[in-house]
Amino acid sequence: IYDRVASIVNGVVNREAAALRGVARAAVPAGQDPALFITGRIREILGRIVSTLSSALEPLTGLPIIGGIASTYQRGLSRLLTVADMVLDGLRNGGQSAQAAATRILAIFEGVARQIA
Repeated sequence: IYDRVASIVNGVVNREAAALRGVARAAVPAGQDPALFITGRIREILGRIVSTLSSALEPLTGLPIIGGIASTYQRGLSRLLTVADMVLDGLRNGGQSAQAAATRILAIFEGVARQIA
């Protein structure tokens, strides 16, 4: 079970980190607020990441020894979204550039991804 879950987690982290990097480099369509566009895309990706990783970890939560670790990661993922929402709101409302918003959120996500992997 662990090997199957680990492969899902690693795949999600690698794929979604690449998606976040892509958002950081994305051209913003004409007429849209760059910070709103970039932070909105980042929030969608983070929501997808957290949902997928939490679901992938679920089979481990009932196992001896690693069940507690899996539950801890699930709680950490939930906190990640709360923190991300606060950071994204601050970036949107603080007048920072879209590139700065994407770069800061990517740094937060990569820190969490390193802990999971």
